[in-house]
Amino acid sequence: WQEMDYGGQSIPVGGLAYYMSPPTSFSDIWEDPIHALFYVAFVLLSCALFSKTWIEVSGSSSRDVAKQLRDQQMMFKGHREQSLLHILDMYIPTAA
Repeated sequence: WQEMDYGGQSIPVGGLAYYMSPPTSFSDIWEDPIHALFYVAFVLLSCALFSKTWIEVSGSSSRDVAKQLRDQQMMFKGHREQSLLHILDMYIPTAA
């Protein structure tokens, strides 16, 4: 870690913490594009995993929604009850 001259912050200068921290300026992106690419990949992967986990935990998965629709005796017109889960699988993970 290195102390910044202004603001009193410490910034990582190496290791995994360096790659997981955002680049501090556009010039840092130009000087170390691997750091920027790793950071973007880390953020996108973190968001995707959080989104997938949230859908499963919150009761918004396609299986839970299909059960709720069956409990309310609602159906998709032109689809069997068995295909409801398949139809919901196409849309719910994509929306997340």
